[in-house]
Amino acid sequence: MKSFRNPSLASIIEYALILLTLVSMPSFDAFAPARPSTLSLQWHQGTNINKNFASNSRLTKTHDQLHMSSSWPSTEGTNGATKIDVKDGIYDLKGKDDHIAFLENNPDSIMIIKFYAPWCRACKGLEPKFKQISKDPKYANLPLKFAQLSVQHNKDYIKSLGILALPSVHIIVGKEEGLVENFPCGPSKVPILKKKIAQVVNARVDPETFKLKPF
Repeated sequence: MKSFRNPSLASIIEYALILLTLVSMPSFDAFAPARPSTLSLQWHQGTNINKNFASNSRLTKTHDQLHMSSSWPSTEGTNGATKIDVKDGIYDLKGKDDHIAFLENNPDSIMIIKFYAPWCRACKGLEPKFKQISKDPKYANLPLKFAQLSVQHNKDYIKSLGILALPSVHIIVGKEEGLVENFPCGPSKVPILKKKIAQVVNARVDPETFKLKPF
């Protein structure tokens, strides 16, 4: 009869460590501050980009593309006198009402909105670079507006906007055209952000009047 050797103590310890690692792996919520270094959002990618845009939807997000339609988000439930704080030339949006008011108040501008989390390392790395872009002299006479919205206290709303990772950036062209870019933008992707801004400006801004071209 064939006999089997007893496993060594080292093998037993190795197997035990593997089992312990598998059992102890936590579930991950991208918006929770407990895991700041990897903020990849976990939800179905085919959801509408914004529930506020639903019945009169301007924007719906699928995994591969943006579908544009012909209306703009309603300001119902917002105060027409909403005052949005501006810090270093960047509009500091506090939540849903500020976001909608910002869109409504800038129908003839290119709006560049950063979505971030206060505890996110990549978001902290992007902050000074985003501020630097907003103050770039070459944008001084262009119809550009920079804003930011924190995920803190706005988790569900930001998810509804189609944000798949933090930090991310939306580029929105006025009231008529709407969202043209939605992409994750960590510090290393700032050159891509600058390129996208240049492409949008070249395509949508009249070089003589420095205003948006008719859509």
